[in-house]
Amino acid sequence: TINAMLYVRGNKKDYDDWEAQGNPGWGYETVLHYFKKSEDNRNPDLAATPYHGTGGYLTVSEAPFRTPLATAFVDAGVELGYENRDGNGEFQTGFMIAQGTLRDGSRCSTAKAFLRPIRERKNVHIAMHSHVLKILLDNTNTAIGVKIKRNEKIYTILAWKEVILSAGTLNTAQLLMLSGIGPKDHLTDLGIPVHQNLPVGNNLQDHYGSGA
Repeated sequence: TINAMLYVRGNKKDYDDWEAQGNPGWGYETVLHYFKKSEDNRNPDLAATPYHGTGGYLTVSEAPFRTPLATAFVDAGVELGYENRDGNGEFQTGFMIAQGTLRDGSRCSTAKAFLRPIRERKNVHIAMHSHVLKILLDNTNTAIGVKIKRNEKIYTILAWKEVILSAGTLNTAQLLMLSGIGPKDHLTDLGIPVHQNLPVGNNLQDHYGSGA
C-alpha cells in the first residue's frame, strides 16, 4: 500500500460513538489501552505521555530523514494559530511531524510487527497464498468459519471460538457482502442470499492528500 505508513489511530469520538451504538468495549478509553499495549514508540517525549506505550510489537517513530519543507509546514500552522501537538494525543487537531509505523527507517508492517515474532508458535498457523471467499454463518447468523481458495482448491475452515475479520477498508466490506451481510437490494441484484440487511460500505470515505 502507498499510505506513507502514517500512524493515525482515528478520532476518539468515533470510538465513543461506536460504543454508544451498542458495541461494548469499543469506547476510546478501552481501545487506548490496547493501542498503548501494541505500541513501541521510539520518541521519548511522546512515549512519556499517557497516550503512548513502549515495548509492544509495533514500532512507531518519525522518519529518519526530514526535508526543510516538513518543518516549515508545521511552523506555518503555528503561525496561523494552530498548535504543534501530537495528533494521537489528548487533542487531535493541530500540526505535527507525522509518526509512522517505521523501524530503523524501514516499513514496520502488520506482518513484520505481529506475525514474524510468533510464527513458530504451535498454536499459530499462517496459510500463504490463501484467498478468503466468504464467511460461513450458521442459522443464527453467527460466524462459524471461512471458505478459502488456495492452490486452485476450495477449503472450508471452521472456527473453535470466533472469526476475526480484518481485511482492510475495502476487502472487509467486500467479504461481508459476499457473505450476505450488506445492503439487501445490492446483494439481491448480485444473486447473493441475504443474511443481514445492513448499510455495509455506505460510509466509505477517503481523506484528502496534498503534495508540495
